[in-house]
Amino acid sequence: MAALSVEPSFLHSVASHLREDTELAPLLEKARGPDPEFRMSERHGVELLVRCDRDVEQVVIPAGHGLRQLLMEEAHVSAIGGHLGVGKMMGVLCARVFWPGMRK
Repeated sequence: MAALSVEPSFLHSVASHLREDTELAPLLEKARGPDPEFRMSERHGVELLVRCDRDVEQVVIPAGHGLRQLLMEEAHVSAIGGHLGVGKMMGVLCARVFWPGMRK
């Protein structure tokens, strides 16, 4: 299964809305401390919040501004998604991104 590619312009949007999302405030706080699960990381010159899950680093996506919906739509209709079922589509997304409650 191919991986989801995230464009640098999308990452700039993620970074610009990261601190506006009150749901992510506790995760940003964890990234400032010793918690190994969350940290700040630079990608394409943009500072992002990432979740470290085993060997995978997932970019944390804020709510609002249609960012999460855009990712789900892209994963569903893109060539890599191939109109996969929900489980496989979420697997493609989880390989690259994270947000609280995304598996619900």
